[in-house]
Amino acid sequence: MTYAKPSAARRFSVIDGGARGRPVRAALPQPPVPEFGPSELAAEMAELYALGLLRDVPFDRLDNPHHLVRVDDITSFTLHEMLCELRSLPFLDRRATPDAGGAPVSSLTGPGGDSGHRRALRWNGDGQLTLRTAFRGGVAGILGAPRMSSLWAMDNDRRKPCPMVERPAADASMSRWLKWVEHETGAGLCLPGRVDARHCLPKTLGDLAQHVHSAHPARVFFNAALALLAEGAAFDLDLGAENGLARGRWTPSRLLALMADAADRATRMALSRAGKAARLSRPGVIAARMTVLLGREDLLASGTPPVLAAAAQELSCHAPNLLSWVARSQSGRSAPRLFRDTAFLPVDLTRAPLNPWDAAAHGVVAGALATLVKAVFDTMRPTHLRMVAANGPSTDITQEIDRLAAQIALGRSASAAYFGAESHQDLRLGEAIAMQVMRESFEADNEQAGLAFTDFDGKAVQLLASVRTFDRAHVHLRRDGASVTWPADGETQAPHLTAVH
Repeated sequence: MTYAKPSAARRFSVIDGGARGRPVRAALPQPPVPEFGPSELAAEMAELYALGLLRDVPFDRLDNPHHLVRVDDITSFTLHEMLCELRSLPFLDRRATPDAGGAPVSSLTGPGGDSGHRRALRWNGDGQLTLRTAFRGGVAGILGAPRMSSLWAMDNDRRKPCPMVERPAADASMSRWLKWVEHETGAGLCLPGRVDARHCLPKTLGDLAQHVHSAHPARVFFNAALALLAEGAAFDLDLGAENGLARGRWTPSRLLALMADAADRATRMALSRAGKAARLSRPGVIAARMTVLLGREDLLASGTPPVLAAAAQELSCHAPNLLSWVARSQSGRSAPRLFRDTAFLPVDLTRAPLNPWDAAAHGVVAGALATLVKAVFDTMRPTHLRMVAANGPSTDITQEIDRLAAQIALGRSASAAYFGAESHQDLRLGEAIAMQVMRESFEADNEQAGLAFTDFDGKAVQLLASVRTFDRAHVHLRRDGASVTWPADGETQAPHLTAVH
């Protein structure tokens, strides 16, 4: 498929990473493109069809099994019926043994780990796909009913026409950093109680898809970080933070500098991957080929990949009602009318499809910036965000940031632009980039310090820096209390970011 080149306005400014004057490690190796077996491809396509059919359902009703979704004048289904269609697919049923098909792929999880891990993330503690786990967006630690992250309420675009602003140094004043952040991303400082931005909160999956594709990939995270700083959220105590104010080397300006560095690296990595010839076909292309396979076998070319043919057969056998709902929703809307039943993506053919390029960097940038915010702020102490509600409950930073990252991934899938497996990989790649940025920062400081956060797989990660006699500290990486190798160290990647049980 041919993509349009991303507009210059939407691309993040690319500046060589690392604080000025600081040596930068080699970039992380690019993970291989995910490869699907027939069962996983069928499940991925089914989820994209489901998200398309549910794009107008209010987000706070996505866990209501009795909520009725109307397809046309005579056809409707409940969310429970939709869930039954998804659970009938072997890849989404823990009791089934799906056909592995294509070779299992490893990105940052160790050989053969990704497919099984992606599968397990869709289940609850009893090994079942539920309405509460179906919208996790590839993030394990999200608890409770589906709801929008409260941090979306801070995501206003404050960009104004102004001359180019040079990126400040890490120790520059906050006023200079605020001017740069506003110019580059549209994010800005909103003092508590001054502006109510709740109107920006997406209400449906369709709203979320539009918001993700139209927004700068880093804006919502810069807005969230600035809102937390305005509320006096504390930095991690191991950084030398005290009473909510950073002292020593760790300041709000330094946080913004690290976020800018991580966003630059993540954007370069994402656009480099998207521009390579070896990439997955877009979901819309696969959906069109499945429509041919399911409706006009006489037109089937002899060179059809067996994985695609098997996936189409599995969808037809195990989720016939889902395909029927998609076909009915598209009845009379596809011209010319070549097929009795259609299963195109996006599901709603009356809306112009969103350009996949618009969200090419969002997954990796979300993984990187979410990790930095979780790591630098003290996530053990809940923070009260008065911008959300004057007397509202305190905010669990880790939960809200994880929801934010997951919903960016979900917004990409709801637009039918990206598979869930791509966002699963992108988030963890961004996480590894953020860890590399923090490692370099600790090494340059050569001081006793540490950071702790919960990763996208719900595991406790620690970065511990110890002073050395020469000018660079040694930084240990621990995961659930055990020492593990760094993402870019060694030729063979260790399973340091995810584990399959």
